[in-house]
Amino acid sequence: MERRQFLGGVTAASISAIAGCTASGGPEVGSIELVQPEPRVVSVDQNDSEFLSTIHNRGYDGSVMLELHYFRDQNVPQPEVANQFEDANYDDRTFDVARSFFFSEDERREVSFAPTREPPEEWEMPEYGISPFPASYGVIIENSGSSGQFEIELTYKDTLGYDLEEPSSKLESVDSDEQVEVLFDVMIPGDVEYEIFAEPA
Repeated sequence: MERRQFLGGVTAASISAIAGCTASGGPEVGSIELVQPEPRVVSVDQNDSEFLSTIHNRGYDGSVMLELHYFRDQNVPQPEVANQFEDANYDDRTFDVARSFFFSEDERREVSFAPTREPPEEWEMPEYGISPFPASYGVIIENSGSSGQFEIELTYKDTLGYDLEEPSSKLESVDSDEQVEVLFDVMIPGDVEYEIFAEPA
């Protein structure tokens, strides 16, 4: 079985908005920054019954979903969205297994996969590949007011027909002039627009 000669990462391209409100004498949303991991596949190899992949997270801390796929041949493209969002069966590509890993900012390390099945027997020269997807989306919020709590919410502007469930909002305590990073462990297809709202609670 051949490994993929071209391996790329997929990062959700989203339009995000953050809204803040000011409570007199309380916490106040100051500077804000959207954050998410940006995983890239550096290498993929096979060692006996395991698949090994070196992943470089060029983005922020967060969870990364890695998927193992088999391909009929080198002409079959990598998947554009995570397997859970695909509703079509493919004759030339098959999903095997997915694993979630937490990566720190700019971390690069090797991870291993134990496959659950073999590619279809009728494929003469199958290939395999690892597809990476961000699995955390969030914000870094600075409190420019006094100590207090912020409520942070992630919502979708348009799900584009995908079956997406909005995560529960989060409540975070933040001291004056302190920053806090809030992550939502959620998978979002790359063309879905989302918003993150933060306001004093």
